[in-house]
Amino acid sequence: MKKRSPALILVAALGLGACTAAFPVAAPDQPMPHRAVSAIDGAAFEFLLAEQRRLHAVALPVLRGAVEFCGGDTKFFFGLSTAIADTFEGETRDIAVAIRGLDQTVRVLYTVPGSPAEQAGLRRGDSIISVAGRALPPGEAGSRLLFGAMEDSRGEPLPLTIRRDGIRRTAAVSPVAICDVPVELARTGEVYAWTNGAKVKIAEGMLRFAATDPELALVVSHELAHIILNHTGSFFGVGTARLEREADYVGLYILARGGFDLERGVRLFDRMSVAFPKLDEAASHPPLRARLRALRDTAREITDRVDAGLPLVPDSYRARLLGTDRVAQRNPHSGPGGNSFLP
Repeated sequence: MKKRSPALILVAALGLGACTAAFPVAAPDQPMPHRAVSAIDGAAFEFLLAEQRRLHAVALPVLRGAVEFCGGDTKFFFGLSTAIADTFEGETRDIAVAIRGLDQTVRVLYTVPGSPAEQAGLRRGDSIISVAGRALPPGEAGSRLLFGAMEDSRGEPLPLTIRRDGIRRTAAVSPVAICDVPVELARTGEVYAWTNGAKVKIAEGMLRFAATDPELALVVSHELAHIILNHTGSFFGVGTARLEREADYVGLYILARGGFDLERGVRLFDRMSVAFPKLDEAASHPPLRARLRALRDTAREITDRVDAGLPLVPDSYRARLLGTDRVAQRNPHSGPGGNSFLP
């Protein structure tokens, strides 16, 4: 997939109070970044983790459902987010130790709902003491060993030994294949989402505005569609409105493949048109009401395909979504450009 530089982004301000602390963004299957954090309390700590967990819970079935469209750009996913006490500094370290019991052992911050880690029985607070028979050393070295073993698993079940309530338990986590596209939380109260062609960023404001998981999944699916369709050009470039319509159309197929309710998903545009009527003046995107009508037409098309027993691959995009020429073009280390999404 092509890597695109961020473009100018039109955003809608939502009057939401947001914590301004630089909280590390947890990414499942990746070591938690070490970062100093200040001016955050226990409630804010838990709230931010809950936001990240919801985003990843919604993104998982989207990324899994679109695997057929991502060609060779896939990876195996476990759905495990961990940390050690030294991930945090200052007052936040004290909070993490007090409310999560963090120390120098690798502990589970959360498992992604529906993920292999959750299905294998791992829980918040579990201490992971060995992976594939190798004891995890304390501190950051233990995290590196754990996530290195995940990367080397090649889809095979990964044996873990954990300690919970003083009792040792074993678990085998069998990863699933998903599109290799990170979906990350952006720490801003503005209502927007965007992609640089290699990852998807969802703003906290959008996360909160999306009242249901199908609405949030529609945003993720739309951004993923931009990447899969290899869209290029700046946000204000010629043909941007056409690219948004393409991403809406293919994104709704991705939403359906992820198992989400289509009608509940497209309600996002109905609410956006009421909350932000001036967005219809933006020439770079189709009018919200027009997008809503088109999405509902696409939802009926998808329902007809399901009733007829046809695969959820739009006929007009079949070659682009499944063709080998598309796969060869999608290189995360090539080419400039940009794209973004505002519903």
